[in-house]
Amino acid sequence: MAQLDFYNDLLQTNNMAHSQIMGGSTCERRIKCPGSAALEAAAPPEKPSKYAEEGSFLHLVMEQILQHDKIPEEILGFKHNGYTLTQDLLDEMILPALKCFDELHEKFGEFEYYTEIQVAYLGTDAFGTADVIGSNDKYTFIIDWKFGRGVKVIGNEANEQLLFLAGAARETPETADMFSPEKQIVLAIVQPAFAKDALTNGIVGDNTLTNFVGDVRAAIQKIEADCKDLNTGRHCRWCRAKDTCPAQLEQAEELLAVDPQDPGIGANKLGFLVARASDMEVWIKSIMCRAHSELEAGKPVEGYKLVQKRGTRSWLDEDKAKEQMRKARLKVSEITESKLISPAKAEKLIKSKGSNCDLDGLIVSKSSGTSIAAANDNRPAVEPRDGSNLNLPSKS
Repeated sequence: MAQLDFYNDLLQTNNMAHSQIMGGSTCERRIKCPGSAALEAAAPPEKPSKYAEEGSFLHLVMEQILQHDKIPEEILGFKHNGYTLTQDLLDEMILPALKCFDELHEKFGEFEYYTEIQVAYLGTDAFGTADVIGSNDKYTFIIDWKFGRGVKVIGNEANEQLLFLAGAARETPETADMFSPEKQIVLAIVQPAFAKDALTNGIVGDNTLTNFVGDVRAAIQKIEADCKDLNTGRHCRWCRAKDTCPAQLEQAEELLAVDPQDPGIGANKLGFLVARASDMEVWIKSIMCRAHSELEAGKPVEGYKLVQKRGTRSWLDEDKAKEQMRKARLKVSEITESKLISPAKAEKLIKSKGSNCDLDGLIVSKSSGTSIAAANDNRPAVEPRDGSNLNLPSKS
């Protein structure tokens, strides 16, 4: 595949730095917790996860397909930073993302667009990179690719990352003429891993964006004035400084002082405690990861050390092991196991083979029990008939 010039363009794509004051991914955190900027600036850098690196790779592929009008199948086998564009990734991520992009054109009309363009708030060091910014006579489009498989992100009028990028784009000379008071702004997230709703979007007007930009600039002013205000909440999840944050420690101490079995705790208080405990789970995990990293780097953590995890046993040579067991007169059926592949694996295999297979009526989905979710979660609530059918552990 003679694509050397194209590959060189890919490899030389500019990876823009992240704003230390405020960017799209930190916007919500900075508005709600201005003091996080200084804490994160002093925190040690985090090594990107394999999921983040794969996402960056797929962003790179999407940029080149849209910018250079490449046919996706043309670049199968492209390798960069340890990742390869395989047929599976093409089918699972790239083609569904392009389909969602086409859906936006069908829904709102054809539009011209920029890809991977840096936008900034004038007179500040707050900036971000928009995956796609487009416009036509009626709409302006802010589109973000999300290639994560774990956390679902919704594109709607409350998505701070998209609003931040829209506000910055309105102030950036290259994209400012895409906005006008008469146009509505389409804020869209494309996340192919969630096939049933891979495309989600909301629409805001110019006034709504103006109000949000006011919040952004107020937060920037606080940060530039070295504001130390710290506030905990869901926005702490991706904060690089949460493991050393004084507000997190103070919150943990408050929770430790509460007896969750106190019969005087009512529904409102219990809901508050559940939200706090959920935030604390993220903080606790961050602390453990930080301590593990320090110990792996040869640095001391008072009172702790690294040890080997429990070993899992496996056969050095399965054929020789099978031979020895057969000598002991064990039957093949006794020493080997087999089972049907899962429905998910079967559907993927059928799709890869281009086969037709009717599995309707052969698959059942059974929950293993119940779990707590936020009241605005889109899953239906379990409605117990008598309070005794929730699979709750019995009291001893």
